[in-house]
Amino acid sequence: STHGHCACRAAVVTSAAVKDVFGKTQGLKASQHRRLERLQQRSAGGKTVCTPELARALAECAVDVGRMVGVLCDRRGSVEHVILGEPTRLYLPDVGRLRAGPGRLRGLRLVVARPRDGAFPSDLITDLERLKLDAVVVIDAHDDGLPGRVQTATLLPDPASASRHAIEAHANVQDAMRTDFAASLDALEAEMARHVERVRDAAKVPGERDVAVLVGVYTGNKHEAQASMDELMELARTAGVRVVDVVMQHRGEID
Repeated sequence: STHGHCACRAAVVTSAAVKDVFGKTQGLKASQHRRLERLQQRSAGGKTVCTPELARALAECAVDVGRMVGVLCDRRGSVEHVILGEPTRLYLPDVGRLRAGPGRLRGLRLVVARPRDGAFPSDLITDLERLKLDAVVVIDAHDDGLPGRVQTATLLPDPASASRHAIEAHANVQDAMRTDFAASLDALEAEMARHVERVRDAAKVPGERDVAVLVGVYTGNKHEAQASMDELMELARTAGVRVVDVVMQHRGEID
């Protein structure tokens, strides 16, 4: 019937409205769904940590739903994921594999607005360090939906330091925009890469070209296999390779 057809269409539209928002969206009003969806059309900016427009939109959403709302943005500032959290916690979707190369960050920044202020959320610090995010930006939303204080957390270049991150606080988003975010990211990755090289250089033994783990598998006599492995170790040393470990395993057959 016509009535049934209309009801079916309405159900399809409602389903499509929430498919690109990560988090528990059940119970939200249609207007709240639309407001969350529109976040995908915003930009965090390529050179700035966050634009005033995105900060305002996130703050309005956070106050409207009474929960943390965030976006994951790429280096150009384009929104890749919209995330709806709990009042004091945000769970991230799978962000894929890390960008290739040592000393590289994820290439994603997380910008979050929360309906109440407080200390920087410890779980977001964990996400920053575990996922190697470019930055985590936390915006305190006022009751009127306007963005207030902005806190930005970034990694430090030396992962072995006592504190693996630094947090910078700004009175507002305009203050945070004074920092060239793109340039600071380039400088951070360059320093991280230099640190990786320094660690590698410190571990090297003068005259050696590389280090190796020798792995062997055998099905027959263990003594013959050990003799073969001893020969391989001598070949490695002759080639200037330092053997740091040897692993041998017996198998019924090679697979």
